[in-house]
Amino acid sequence: MADLAALVAEREVSAEDVVEMYLDRITRLEPLLHAYITVTAERARSDARQADLNAASGPALSAVHGMPIAVKDVFETAGIRTTSGARMFADRVPDRDADVIRRLEGLGAVLLGKTFLGELTMATPLVDPPFPLPRNPWDLDRFPGGSSGGSAVAVAAGLCAAALGTDAGGSIRIPASYCGVVGYMPTRGLVESGGLMPPSWSFGQIGPITRTVRDAARLVDAMAPSPASGLPRRLETSLDLSTAHLRVGVPRSFVDAERSLEQAVRSAFARAVDQVAEVAATVVEVDLPEPQTTLPLHKVITLSEFLALHAPRLRSDPGLFDPLVWKRVQPGLLYSAVDYIQAQRGREAVCGALDRVMQTVDVLITPTTPVTAPHYASDLLSNPAFLRIGVFTHLFNLTGQPSISVPCGFDDSGMPVGLMFSGRRWDDLDVLSLSHAFMERHPLSPLHPPLALLH
Repeated sequence: MADLAALVAEREVSAEDVVEMYLDRITRLEPLLHAYITVTAERARSDARQADLNAASGPALSAVHGMPIAVKDVFETAGIRTTSGARMFADRVPDRDADVIRRLEGLGAVLLGKTFLGELTMATPLVDPPFPLPRNPWDLDRFPGGSSGGSAVAVAAGLCAAALGTDAGGSIRIPASYCGVVGYMPTRGLVESGGLMPPSWSFGQIGPITRTVRDAARLVDAMAPSPASGLPRRLETSLDLSTAHLRVGVPRSFVDAERSLEQAVRSAFARAVDQVAEVAATVVEVDLPEPQTTLPLHKVITLSEFLALHAPRLRSDPGLFDPLVWKRVQPGLLYSAVDYIQAQRGREAVCGALDRVMQTVDVLITPTTPVTAPHYASDLLSNPAFLRIGVFTHLFNLTGQPSISVPCGFDDSGMPVGLMFSGRRWDDLDVLSLSHAFMERHPLSPLHPPLALLH
């Protein structure tokens, strides 16, 4: 995206040219990949023409001017259906734009379309999906992750310059890991969330899915309405500062104890630890709260807040929901207010424990997921490894810390492996600059899914 923006700013290509290039790829590849629920071709062309007119008139251009982006279909868009991935909302057309959509379009960004998500942001493959399931561009038979899976597929396959997702337990970072791209969840509160249906008030965060860390920083700079406490005015322009002073924490026992951890992920993570040490001051071992404590807290809070929105529909007409979504959320109907409050108290204790860890290091690194992208299968939801795909990601939703997944290698089948960097609240620059330095020194190869597929 940064390269394209420079070409548009220098008027070597027009925003209209860029949009037509992406629309051509969507026409050719979307029937294979199903990244989008709605492609907004005419709106994109109109927005691109306006971007070119604005560029010709001479005002300074924003960093996202003329850039074609896709957004998860949970962001409200005026006059364009916003389905939340659910049959019950298949014809819902809002009369306003979400805050971030309004802000990005005001800066000249171009909306290419709305991407697939698991029903009502549940990161679950569906039995009877209202829209075709997205396919992982590295292997069409594999799950691309969720719930922001369509956004990750669109970025990995070159069907947009960048995309937006939401993350309440790993829903940006997991599909980014599975699809070999960058997925960034900023500090909670950095980006305004007005105008979308949250899966969880406590955890849901907006963030970008991109090809590079620089693009992710550029998008958050554009989305954040004003500098937050302690953050530089522009994250992107600070990325290339030295990372030689940063202390990196590796929770080795926490990672090694994960019973679903694949050997390929274990090996890629071990290599990545050595590679991160090349660009940081020190790498030390740290301890993190155990998943058997934190996962139940996350589950109680997430399902309770999901059901606060959807329980009346579930009780009156459970047939409105996909059977696998119903199976996943049904336990939440048994939770009491006491359960929810106790889980929130437990969450505060976890935040305190992470604060103490972060007093000794600047950034934590872990694998993003314990396994690479699994194959689509009818019994996927009963697969113990699939049920634990958020074992590393959910912790930073509990605490609201910034967290980013970047590609760090492949398994023996050629599927991408993700590495996750997480930092203190509001220290997003440490997370971004270290992950950027890592990717610059050890770029993914091959960078794109097989050309035989993405012809």
